[in-house]
Amino acid sequence: MSPQPYRPRLYYDTPAPGGPIGVNGKVFTRNGQPFTVIESSEFSLPKRYLCGEDIVPILVERAALGFNTLRCWWLNKSVVGAVYPDGIHPAQHEHFYKDMRAFTQLCASYGFICEHTAFTSTRDLMPKVDDQKWHWQQMQIALAGLPNVLLELVNEYDWGTGENAPDRSLWSMRPSGILSSSGSATADAAPPEPVWDYVLYHTNGLSEFQRKVGHNAMEYADHFKVPAVSNENTSTRTTTAILSTRSTRRPAGRCSVRGAATTRRAGNTRGRSMRPKRHAPRRGSMVRGRCRWRSSTAPTSGMTR
Repeated sequence: MSPQPYRPRLYYDTPAPGGPIGVNGKVFTRNGQPFTVIESSEFSLPKRYLCGEDIVPILVERAALGFNTLRCWWLNKSVVGAVYPDGIHPAQHEHFYKDMRAFTQLCASYGFICEHTAFTSTRDLMPKVDDQKWHWQQMQIALAGLPNVLLELVNEYDWGTGENAPDRSLWSMRPSGILSSSGSATADAAPPEPVWDYVLYHTNGLSEFQRKVGHNAMEYADHFKVPAVSNENTSTRTTTAILSTRSTRRPAGRCSVRGAATTRRAGNTRGRSMRPKRHAPRRGSMVRGRCRWRSSTAPTSGMTR
């Protein structure tokens, strides 16, 4: 008897429901019902689509694995460059924003929410403030009216010396009619303020990430009174490395909280490395199970990012 093909364990076997995503207090909704985001980091998927690759097999696989949301980057070279050396930039494609809308509609046809990240590596890739504002405005125009969109201003605004962050003026350009986040911070750091429709919390490489992915995120939801999304969570390979250094065989847990969200990487679409990263100093730390708050704000200097 031939061996059966490997099937990964599925945490959710039902297809993602259709309908628009919304927010009700600290809970995401879809079709008016509480909805848990189960997100895959697909940073290079937009570039692959723009370059004519057939991404349907990836969408089919992700749906089969139980994902219902895809996190996609639209300005990047550090990660997307592993797939296409030039990365992704609006200047590279004549119909960039039109194709962004078509990409989002294609993902919707397979049941997916798309979380689109506007800015990474902004200082190097889009240093002019006028270009940043144009990009942010054009993304909102391209995605207007689509029911399956979450929009993130910037990935890890405080990474390094702040090279990911756009100019501080963009934090006053909150989208209308699209559920949006003012961005994410490095692992275990508080989300940037002002807070918009939901907040983001990263756990990659953290100790006790199995707990923090749900517990800490919900503390941010309680604090800001909006849904919290835990993404860039510790991956399977990183999990193995971390647990090995602690001489423990406890398996990595999965935490999914209604109204919050988790991200797991499925193949990573040849995206960012699975290895733990170095991070900027934390802006929140755990003290006896509670979070000691230090407000994290958007950049306040006049520097152009």
